[in-house]
Amino acid sequence: SSDSDGEDVTEVPYDKILAGHYEHVKVVTHRGHSGWTRKVMYAPHLDLIISCSTTSTNSLVLGMKEKNKTLMRTTAFNVPQGVNCFDYNPHMNIIATGDVDLMVRLWNLCEETCWSARRSHDISYTRDPER
Repeated sequence: SSDSDGEDVTEVPYDKILAGHYEHVKVVTHRGHSGWTRKVMYAPHLDLIISCSTTSTNSLVLGMKEKNKTLMRTTAFNVPQGVNCFDYNPHMNIIATGDVDLMVRLWNLCEETCWSARRSHDISYTRDPER
């Protein structure tokens, strides 16, 4: 079949992946969020899954695949009221989050710390879906 851009798309049923029908496709999971996951991104050069949720605990989670394991090792950051959205800059190795508490935070992945937090909006921000 084809997607909306006319590109070829192969549908892969999840149950067949779990049953081992696809030799080079594996499923890995993490139990990082207790609420709905708002966004997920793969950072290929770090082999890292980044995700966020609007919960105060585990608001921003980094998932790292460990060899021969299906459950990912995680590092979590807590943000009051949670994270609406994020973006990752691979050149600077930082994540910018748009948070429910109206703050924009910059996270340093090397040090696993928040570099900066600034109130920058009068309403909660989510990424424009048209971009």
